[in-house]
Amino acid sequence: LTELALRGQCAVMVLFMVFARMFSPQYLIWILPLGLLLSLRVSRGLTGLLLVVFCLTQIVLHALDTLSPWAFAMLFLRNGLLLLWSVWLLRTNVRLLHSAGVTLESRSQRV
Repeated sequence: LTELALRGQCAVMVLFMVFARMFSPQYLIWILPLGLLLSLRVSRGLTGLLLVVFCLTQIVLHALDTLSPWAFAMLFLRNGLLLLWSVWLLRTNVRLLHSAGVTLESRSQRV
């Protein structure tokens, strides 16, 4: 259950980053250690997606100096991929709950 809570925490941080008024690249440091660890536990694809997000962040930082339209497209792409990473992480969260035999009905019976 601890891993499920950690995945949820990563997802909440991503939602805060993407939907906040300002997305500072330094925010990605918040999810770097935990996000990589959880991604590696799920799949290589999820880890690769997170690394692509980190690389796109570096490209966006340098591209926004010119204020070109493609820089804003890269910014939206980066944010979308970060949201996709978060959803993918949470989907495996639900699978872990089902494989552990935890359902909403079993939780309500315990209370």
